[in-house]
Amino acid sequence: MAGQIIKRGDRVWLVRIYLGRSADGKRQYQNHTIHGIKKDAQTWLNDALRKQDLGIPTFRTKVTLGDFLDRWLKTVAKTRVGERTFRDYEWQLGHVKAALGTVRLTQLSAEDIQSLYSGLSAPTARHFHSPLRSALSQAVRWHLIHANPCDAVDLPRHKAGEVQALTREEAGRLMAVERFTREDDGRSVVVENRYRVLFAFLLTTGARPSEALGLKWTDLDFETGMVTIQRTLQWHSKKLGGGYLLRGHENKEQQAQPSLASQHASATQRISCHPSRGAAKDRHSNRPLLCK
Repeated sequence: MAGQIIKRGDRVWLVRIYLGRSADGKRQYQNHTIHGIKKDAQTWLNDALRKQDLGIPTFRTKVTLGDFLDRWLKTVAKTRVGERTFRDYEWQLGHVKAALGTVRLTQLSAEDIQSLYSGLSAPTARHFHSPLRSALSQAVRWHLIHANPCDAVDLPRHKAGEVQALTREEAGRLMAVERFTREDDGRSVVVENRYRVLFAFLLTTGARPSEALGLKWTDLDFETGMVTIQRTLQWHSKKLGGGYLLRGHENKEQQAQPSLASQHASATQRISCHPSRGAAKDRHSNRPLLCK
């Protein structure tokens, strides 16, 4: 039954409406007390059921935005995104909670959010907007609010900065450096450029550093010059014990096709005999390329 009317006393009626199930599967009901005759209770029930059919919440939850965002992070975001993205969401929404956390969810307006964004830089506002909009969209699906106030917010105009990239000549000079000298306790020390091959790979493929550092020997095919990028090297938060972690790539089978068979093939192959790569001497092993 979608709704029922229960007599609670003289001219007192309890109207109960079934709202569906919560995220943990429990039945949710809304109870509302009406003082008057039964017809008054029936009128309120009919109006509430009409709003429910239109997707309009029939009650005003006392949950604050801060409490709801905490709940969304724990029950929704944490199960859908990676650890690094989740930490970003926590940081971004933490600033939102500091400014608007005490506002009731049902009273949060687009003007409140617009005012918050007006004091932020365009990139920061856009970063905050993404998880906030996702969270409030979930509140709509949970019938906690009728509409997402983020949909009525105008984001600050973002002017993309010009990307500063190395020229061909600059890249050539960088790759030509095999050794360099540095000062150590007042004396000059010649240091071998251990990461020359890594820089060559990044320049050739356009891969992210985390993707290059997550490569294993089994990801390289020297015959075809193909590299399969399927994981990244990420840092575990202190909450999870810290340390580095190899995480599977979100887009499996994403591949880069560097010209390993030509310009940098010999440089890449030399990793296997580099004295600091003792744990990665076997090119056919399943270990990371860059090991201590």
